Amino acid sequence: MAGLGDSMTAIAFALGGLIPTGIIAALFVWVMGLFTRLSAARKPVVRSAVANGASLVACMLVAVFGLGDRSLAAFGAVFVAYFPAQVVWFVVWFFVLKRRKGAAPRDR
Repeated sequence: MAGLGDSMTAIAFALGGLIPTGIIAALFVWVMGLFTRLSAARKPVVRSAVANGASLVACMLVAVFGLGDRSLAAFGAVFVAYFPAQVVWFVVWFFVLKRRKGAAPRDR
C-alpha cells in the first residue's frame, strides 16, 4: 500500500499545481494581450508558450522560496510538480487564443 500513497500524493500535487499555474498563466496571457502591436504577441502558440513559460518560472521561484530550501533538488521537485499542470494550461490557452483570433474583434 505504500505505492498507492505515493501515487495519491503525486496526483494531489498535480491537481494542486493547476491552481497557481492557471492563475499566473492567465495573468501573463492578459499582459501579453496588452502588447498586441508586437507581431509575436498575435500568434497564439507564441503567446501561450511565452506566458506559460514565464508562469512556470514564477511558480517555481515562489514555491522554492516558500519551501525555504534553495537547493537544486528543490527546484527539480517543484519543476516535476508544476510542469504537467503547466502543459495542461499551455494547451488550454493555445486553443482559447486560437479561437479568439478567428472571432470578430470586440469593442473596447
